[in-house]
Amino acid sequence: VNAFADASPADGRFPLVLYFGGLNDASTMGLFVLAEFLASHGYIVTTVPLLGPTQDQSTQGRTAVDIETTVRDMEVAWSSLRREADVDTAALGVIGYSLGGIEATIFGMRNADVAAVVGLDATYGFRGASHVLTDFYDYAPQNMRAAFLDLRKVAGEQGTVLDLSAVDSFLFADRSFVTIRRMHHSDFTSFAMVAKTFHLGNSPGYFDPSGWTRETGYRGFQSICLVVLDFLNSQLKDDRKAMNRFVADVARADDGTLRHQAAFPAPPSP
Repeated sequence: VNAFADASPADGRFPLVLYFGGLNDASTMGLFVLAEFLASHGYIVTTVPLLGPTQDQSTQGRTAVDIETTVRDMEVAWSSLRREADVDTAALGVIGYSLGGIEATIFGMRNADVAAVVGLDATYGFRGASHVLTDFYDYAPQNMRAAFLDLRKVAGEQGTVLDLSAVDSFLFADRSFVTIRRMHHSDFTSFAMVAKTFHLGNSPGYFDPSGWTRETGYRGFQSICLVVLDFLNSQLKDDRKAMNRFVADVARADDGTLRHQAAFPAPPSP
């Protein structure tokens, strides 16, 4: 990979991006390609181990206690990192994959410092699973003010049935909805690059009618990296051309689509 031991730190202050992995993911394995890509463009990227709430339950689940534990773990990491001299405390973004998309969303609702939230094929958008977010005791859609990017595979692929009602309720957030065709759920992580590089096969007799292959997943993940980079650039950096690149990134993706919903004016506080 593109990591180097004992690399000299770059000078300056950089936006911080916090990454929530999927259910019981080894977050560093799922993140490393995107993390290195963002770091090479001037971001500091961090993640936390995904652990259960107690020693007796060391693995993660979908309960409110499990989700709360992960969000608080990330808040501890954030409180530590924001004291570092090279962290730009005025620019904070969060990314979440699968179940991590719910945790990233909750983090964004709670913390007004968050300027951008990205969901990668996030669980809140699947019918039958969106309640994991909406039933969470801290779910408060009126508090989501960060720019929001929902990036996922299209309905029907891998049997996906979508339900984006949870995100549709973020009326006071600027929202972008992006889909890319011929993608599998795991292709929203670094696994897409690993699988292509090491020629990993599928189960005997497996056939995907959408036309998905390891090659389409490989290309799609690279599109995801570009889309995420330019979305973050548009929100966390003073880059006025980033949104134009973001639109072009989606257009170049495999049958990429973009739907945008502008934020309603926020009501005055008490």
